[in-house]
Amino acid sequence: MAGVTIEELGLRFVQICMENYWSGCLLPVFFLAGILWDIFYRRRKESRVFLYYLVFLALTVYNPVLVKYVIPKVHFESEYYRFIWILPVIPGAAYYAVRIVEAVRFRWLKAVTALILAAVIVTTGTPVPGIAKDYVMAENIYKVPNELRSVCDVIHQDCDKEQPKVVFDNELNLVARQYDPSLILVLDRNFILYRAGSTVVGNYENSKAYQIQKVIMDVISYQMDVGIDKFRQVLKRTETDYLVLPVDLTNHDYIRQAGCTPIAQTEKYVVYRFEG
Repeated sequence: MAGVTIEELGLRFVQICMENYWSGCLLPVFFLAGILWDIFYRRRKESRVFLYYLVFLALTVYNPVLVKYVIPKVHFESEYYRFIWILPVIPGAAYYAVRIVEAVRFRWLKAVTALILAAVIVTTGTPVPGIAKDYVMAENIYKVPNELRSVCDVIHQDCDKEQPKVVFDNELNLVARQYDPSLILVLDRNFILYRAGSTVVGNYENSKAYQIQKVIMDVISYQMDVGIDKFRQVLKRTETDYLVLPVDLTNHDYIRQAGCTPIAQTEKYVVYRFEG
């Protein structure tokens, strides 16, 4: 998670991750209150699954001591937030909300209670305006930009290799293999994030692989002049077959002079074949 490292926070790492992830949302509080309610007041056999599950998580992936010494060794620090997804807060909150409604005796009061609980969940969960503002309708069933599908078709029609190596811009690089796993990405995701200024993914300044890929990123993402010969040599060294770059890039002439030939263009991207 951004700005959160085990080295800096130590045993507080899990706590800070939870606070950052659930910031402004009180559903985890309702979930924990429901578990306590079951323990001390209305015990139900089927609800024990939440208790056992929570205890298991607390002893393993949410155990500060275990996390501090194990997560860095398996290099999972920047992806640790994925463990928070397995905490069944949403189904648990829904389950206990239904239990509360069931506990009310009168039918009219059940309806009122349900409305109150719905209002509480809506107002204390993720803010609706934030969801509406950031929500983007998927363009297709693959949940990737249609532009990506088009450029992948172009590459496979043009290339004889089953697994061509491709340089994508930052946006498509993160989702390309989600749609087409046969593509081999030249640029490493963590290297891209580090070049953009993120230190959460690690420090790669002394990495030889990073320094090689940085030359490509400097050209295609930051429009820097690293020297055409140097850029061409790096493309050869990384065995790059194709480059997929935004149309509005300001240095397309530079790309062509390095030995890249445009073979197709969509609304937003130009597909280059590297001739070597």
